[in-house]
Amino acid sequence: INQNSISLGFTTTITLTLSNSQNVTTAVIPNVVATNQNILQESGATECNLTTLNNICTYTFIGKNVGSSTVVASAPGYETATSDNISVVFYAAYISGANNSYTQCLVNAAGEIESDNCTTIAPSDQGALDSPRGLAFNGGFAYFTNQLGNSYTQCIVGATGIESNSCITTSLSQNLDSPSGIAFNGGFAYF
Repeated sequence: INQNSISLGFTTTITLTLSNSQNVTTAVIPNVVATNQNILQESGATECNLTTLNNICTYTFIGKNVGSSTVVASAPGYETATSDNISVVFYAAYISGANNSYTQCLVNAAGEIESDNCTTIAPSDQGALDSPRGLAFNGGFAYFTNQLGNSYTQCIVGATGIESNSCITTSLSQNLDSPSGIAFNGGFAYF
């Protein structure tokens, strides 16, 4: 398993290996499925024909709903393999202009924010926030508008939510005057 926890809509990879098998020339075609396909689904069809010489296949699974699932691989005459539990999570983020930070909380399967599972984060260095007022998500990124800095901060959104160490702030002081929000449409950003 590439990751034991992924964000909703993100992927993880499962590597299946045929081991301790000598002289297998007739392809072993495994059946690989998630035990809870409402939570985790294979992303695209993977054609896997395992032999002694070609003994590794990789499967990609996408998180479809919040929850957890395992992945089971089976083939006639071979031992069934079950992955560790894979959790699909979802995060909510809130900005705090006074502290130049944001708070990220886990959202459970019922769509409720788990208030005991929140973390407040203040990006630093080239990604520091400056009185953030707006937050939007687009194409795997989070965008904060910085009211005092007349700028925006772009951060990568990964399997564990916003990756604060990836944040970069870009000044648009010649074009912005105390931006308080951002929205995306048709390949354009609007402040």
